Amino acid sequence: MANPDHLAMLEQGVKRWNQWRTEHPEIVPDLEGADLSGRHFFQANFTGARMRKVNLRDTELYMTDFTDADLESANLVGAEISRTCFRRCHLEFASLVEVTSDVGTIFEEAMLRYTNWTQAFFCHGTFSRANLRHACMDEMIVRQVCFDGADLEGAKFWLTRFERSSLREANCSWTYLRGTVLHETDLTGTSFEKAVFWETGILNCPLHRARGLDQAYHVGRSFPDLQTIARAEGSLPPRFLRGCGLPETLSTNETLSLEEWKQRPSCFLVYAPAEYAFASRLWQDLSRNGVCCWLYPACEQFELWFGYREPPEEWSMQPQDARLLVVSRASFRVFGGIGSAAIQAFLQRKEAQSKEPLIVTVSLDQSRLRDAPDWTLLFKRTGLEMHVLDETEVLDCSGYQDEAVYQTILQDLLLLLNGNRQEERKEHLPGK
Repeated sequence: MANPDHLAMLEQGVKRWNQWRTEHPEIVPDLEGADLSGRHFFQANFTGARMRKVNLRDTELYMTDFTDADLESANLVGAEISRTCFRRCHLEFASLVEVTSDVGTIFEEAMLRYTNWTQAFFCHGTFSRANLRHACMDEMIVRQVCFDGADLEGAKFWLTRFERSSLREANCSWTYLRGTVLHETDLTGTSFEKAVFWETGILNCPLHRARGLDQAYHVGRSFPDLQTIARAEGSLPPRFLRGCGLPETLSTNETLSLEEWKQRPSCFLVYAPAEYAFASRLWQDLSRNGVCCWLYPACEQFELWFGYREPPEEWSMQPQDARLLVVSRASFRVFGGIGSAAIQAFLQRKEAQSKEPLIVTVSLDQSRLRDAPDWTLLFKRTGLEMHVLDETEVLDCSGYQDEAVYQTILQDLLLLLNGNRQEERKEHLPGK
């Protein structure tokens, strides 16, 4: 609990409070748990203060000094923190949702683990050498901010925007970067080991100077622009390019226009664990043949992966992604009961677009989805018509262990994905 004498002194105003701090430098103010919401603390001196769980919601903290203060689990939601100093401040588990800083806020060497910065606005400040591990920075706008040497391991960036900022030598390993935009941001020495890229925009950045790109994860396509690719001069790792949905040949200085990227076929290859060996080889061969291909195991998140989310129009390289389902009798148990979103997404896209999206059932033993009891029950439960499954392509891949048969399957699938399938191609499965 806060010291009542210290609270009483603060109630006399910032001028009297600062004078008291100057006269008694040996006293460590104790304001733990105090409700200071909605107050104005212009140029207040809170250096070294104990302020755990303090409520500073909607406060104006312009030019306030929190150097070395303990603000663990503090509530700063909606606070105005321009030109405020949090150097070496302890803010672990604090909530800074919707805080705003127009200029000059300092978080150098601050402890900011597990802090929440959702929808915060931060401009012309610094987080250099700060510890932001596992921080949530969703929908945050960051403009001309320095994160040099900061530890951001495990931080979550969803729809976050970095503009003309610096992440030099920052640790961004295990970060989640879905929908994040890095615009003219310095990535020299930035570590992206095990980071998750998903619809991430990388615009005119020195991406080639970052580290760990070949160890990053890709849940969907990302969008390094032509300037970023050109600056790399062919030095980006092929594995990273493939994960972004770009051809590996860009790593050898091949120059492709944005329109050429848009024309490349793309697909999501979904498989059950029993079919991993086949799916993995097919993924590699499709990628080598210029298909932007993502490999996904079927699990409880399958319907999230299968449901389509259109990326920002100005970045979209391919408006339609094919869906390849590797199925066998052994995989029905995995696929059964989790395909509602998949089929509904298929129907919605079919109605919304002039060109029908492509779903291909890659059957390893002449099985079809309509043969799976769980899928039949699923359709009855959702009111969907069973003929929808018959409208998908079915590719018979039985006998794929034979190399000649496999190569025929690969070429047939490439024709399908490129939209050049001959109408007279013989259907393989009986009853189709």
